[in-house]
Amino acid sequence: MAVAGVGFSFVVKGWDLGISAWFTVPLPAAVAVAAAWGGAREGRSDGIRQEALVDSLEPGEVLFTECPVRPSPIHPVMPDVWDPCHLQLTSRRLQLWLDTALVFSRPWRELHLTAEGDDQVIVHGQEGPLIAFFLEKPTTPEELVLASARLKDRTAH
Repeated sequence: MAVAGVGFSFVVKGWDLGISAWFTVPLPAAVAVAAAWGGAREGRSDGIRQEALVDSLEPGEVLFTECPVRPSPIHPVMPDVWDPCHLQLTSRRLQLWLDTALVFSRPWRELHLTAEGDDQVIVHGQEGPLIAFFLEKPTTPEELVLASARLKDRTAH
């Protein structure tokens, strides 16, 4: 809706300035088509990921939260730093998704999270550091470490 409003104001301002309609009408239309295509693509990707997430949950498992992250390159099988990933905390495990592919999934009882700096979290397993990632705002590493400790205690029984 915002793109249409901006496009309409561009057309009106263009006419006020004496710019030809051959320029002022097609340009906002092209921008609107590009925005619609991008939104549809993002929506489709999100829908496929949500479907895959529901399929990956065990009976009785609940998704608590999802936050966007950027992987930190400490492991060769992890995605590049610039790939958009989503970290999902469920009642039984921690999952890292790259678009529609599940990259990492481990139960809480096998994990220990530590905060590094203002936005980095390192996930440790029994064999040492497994993955590291940078959190996008508004989630802080301290919140994630606290949540993981509580979930680990809860699933240990």
